[in-house]
Amino acid sequence: MFVDHIIQMAHSSDHSRVHLPAVYQPLMTDPESPIIDFYPAEFEIDMNGKKMAWQGVALLPFIDEKRLLEAMAPAAAKLTDDENLRNRWGQNSLIISEHHTMYHFLCGLYTKRRSMEVS
Repeated sequence: MFVDHIIQMAHSSDHSRVHLPAVYQPLMTDPESPIIDFYPAEFEIDMNGKKMAWQGVALLPFIDEKRLLEAMAPAAAKLTDDENLRNRWGQNSLIISEHHTMYHFLCGLYTKRRSMEVS
């Protein structure tokens, strides 16, 4: 199992489950899920002097990594080829026009090609 799905499961609320493969979604919503306690419907917010709720810190339960991995393991076998492909490291690409003001700077950082001097 690769890191991406694990990170999503550990850092997502049940409202963002749509961004996970369907086989993992019941783990966040099914009352019989062995990790349902990781996704409380209600939780306290530590305001710590803040005035607006969105400024506070959500007080969520800590995620037990071992329990999370054990709960995800049976579902991982049901992932599609596309989901497995999405769940691994790949090539990153940065696409930028030669006319962009940062083009020469970025070429100097990210390529073996020498940055061309601007006349």
